[in-house]
Amino acid sequence: FFASMTHELKTPLASIRLQAEVLHENIEDSQNQMLTKFSSRLIEDTNKMETQMDKILQLSRLEGGGDLHLQEVELKAQIQQATTRWASHQEVHLDDFPETPIMADPFALELILRNLYENSKVHANATPISIRVAAPKESTQLIVTYQDQGVFTGELKKLTNIFYRHNSHRGSGIGLYLIRRLMKKMGGKLEITLSPDNSLCFSLFFPKAR
Repeated sequence: FFASMTHELKTPLASIRLQAEVLHENIEDSQNQMLTKFSSRLIEDTNKMETQMDKILQLSRLEGGGDLHLQEVELKAQIQQATTRWASHQEVHLDDFPETPIMADPFALELILRNLYENSKVHANATPISIRVAAPKESTQLIVTYQDQGVFTGELKKLTNIFYRHNSHRGSGIGLYLIRRLMKKMGGKLEITLSPDNSLCFSLFFPKAR
């Protein structure tokens, strides 16, 4: 039911977003600040709805035993694209690193990055966001470290439990659960640690492409 419902909703949502973006571009030329604000909000809200649809669709696939389609992915390009699309209004610092292909499902990887950005915006509401990448030569894994400046006051052990939202009434409570499941499905893992300043540090371990 969830798979068919979200699939049916994704097409009209994508159409609404595209039309809103065209309207926004034309309204900007007219220099009408109120209409520009409303059209921008329309695009933002449509993106939020698309994100929730993608989460539900991916969750239904995972719970139904669906498989991912692993392939070689250029991680740097994927992070840059996700940052441009989903974190354009957030301050993101991406350390320079040598391009090392990983084995991943492109759609799953985009959803993971999108969920992290959304988590920072909705729950932490704190920037800057720091993304570091380490690719030890002796290791078969590449490590992506994601950290923002938000303060976490919930229970760390419950953080990737489905529907757990600690002290927030916003969000669906499935974002971090999906990240953990998707990383495991791709042959990697997610580790979450708490820094001395009570900010969360997310470490994503991806298998390197052979």
